[in-house]
Amino acid sequence: MIKNYACHRVYEGSHAYLSQSVVSITKNGEVVACKPLSQETAFTEWIGGVIVLSPISENVDSIDFNTLRQQQRKGNEPFPLYAWHISDFNFQEEAPTPQSLIRRLPFSV
Repeated sequence: MIKNYACHRVYEGSHAYLSQSVVSITKNGEVVACKPLSQETAFTEWIGGVIVLSPISENVDSIDFNTLRQQQRKGNEPFPLYAWHISDFNFQEEAPTPQSLIRRLPFSV
C-alpha cells in the first residue's frame, strides 16, 4: 500500500528543494516516488510544511533539519530514503521555528 503526501517543499540532502510536490511512501515509510504536484491528485493528503528525504530511518533525540539534510546517499548506493515532515517551517529563513514538529512519515494514529 502506498500513501501520498503533498507539501510546500521537498528537500533531498543538501540539494535545492522542489516546490509543491508529492512524496509517495510505503507503509513502512520508504520513499518510492517524488514528483511535482501539477494537479489535484487522488488519494493524496496535503500536510503543508516541508518534507526532507533522508536515509535516516529511526527517530533520535537530536534529529533536526540540518542533520536530516546532511545525511545523503553516497553515489548510487541502493539504500532507501525515508520522509520526514517538518511542520511550522519558516520559508524566508529556510529553517524550522521553535514550534516546529519533526516526525517521520507515515504518521502513526
